[in-house]
This record gives sequence, C-alpha cells and structure tokens, in this order.
Amino acid sequence: MPKTNRILFLCRHAESLMNRNRLLSSSDDEGLTSDGRRQSIALGKVLVRMGACAILTSPLTRARQTAEIAAGIARLNVTVCPWLRERDYGQYNNMTLDNVVQARIQSRHEYTDVAQDWGSVGTVESSSDVALRFWNGINERSKFAHRLSCVTHAGVVVSVLHELFGVSLVRQAIFKVRNACVVSL
Repeated sequence: MPKTNRILFLCRHAESLMNRNRLLSSSDDEGLTSDGRRQSIALGKVLVRMGACAILTSPLTRARQTAEIAAGIARLNVTVCPWLRERDYGQYNNMTLDNVVQARIQSRHEYTDVAQDWGSVGTVESSSDVALRFWNGINERSKFAHRLSCVTHAGVVVSVLHELFGVSLVRQAIFKVRNACVVSL
C-alpha cells in the first residue's frame, strides 16, 4: 500500500470581538466580527484550494464559528476538539494587550511581548505544555485524515511552531500569526 503524505493546515481563528478590543483571552467570547465572518469565508476557499479533507476546531466560539463558516464553503465536517483550546493565560486572562505589557514590565519579566516566553510565568500555561497537548491530540486524529485542518488560536500556533519546529519566539524573528491565516506543515 502506498504511503500517504500527511499535511496539517494550522489555522488561526478569524477576527473576534476580543481581537478587535485587543484582549488576551483563553476564555469564550461573543464570536466573530463581520470582518471575521468574511475572513472565514476566505479561509474556506483557501482550504478548498489546498485540498483539506476535514476540519478540527477549538471549542471556543471564535474558533468554532470560523470553522463552521469555512466548512460550509469547503463542504467539510467539523469536529470540536478540546485540546485545540487557547493557552490558559491565568492571571492575564481578559486583560488588554497594553495592560499585559505593563504588568509584565512591572513584574520585571524578561520579555514584554505577549508572543514571547510565557514559560517563566507560573500562572500561564507554558509553550511546551500547549505543544504537548496539541501533539497528543493531533497524533490521535491524524490517523483518520491525510489533509487535516485545525482551527485554533495564536497561542497554540506560536507554541507549536516554537516547540515542535524550533521557530524563535522573538517577535522580530517570526511572522505575526494573523486572524484566519494558514500554516501548512
């Protein structure tokens, strides 16, 4: 039997109200903005062109709505997977990004950028824990589809790229994980 190459499409959810309000959140929200719904339609078209055969999604509303809209365009099934949820931001949950930066400066944290080095912040889920959660979940699911799309969150995408593929967490050395972007692995 010929070996099938497995391709993973790691997608960030489309723009949510929390994104628009610049909130860092590991909790649920009110869902997508009108721009987010348009981004989700575009994501669906991209997944068709890339030949995705299934969509897995985080249970959080912003990701679920993105996946459901994209799946409607791509005519794919959606499966909700708790292991795709956003990183647990602990004490920083639901803070504005500006307030997170100020809190990190006050605590004399080495980095202030929210994409960098959460490992030394004890109340926040580390990049290695997020990547391990993802790895365990995807290993179980990838047996069933060879072109799998996962709609998740920036904290998960950045952690996976850093921990599993060695991409630097230093913001200037990586691309910004924009809403509805797709990384093909």
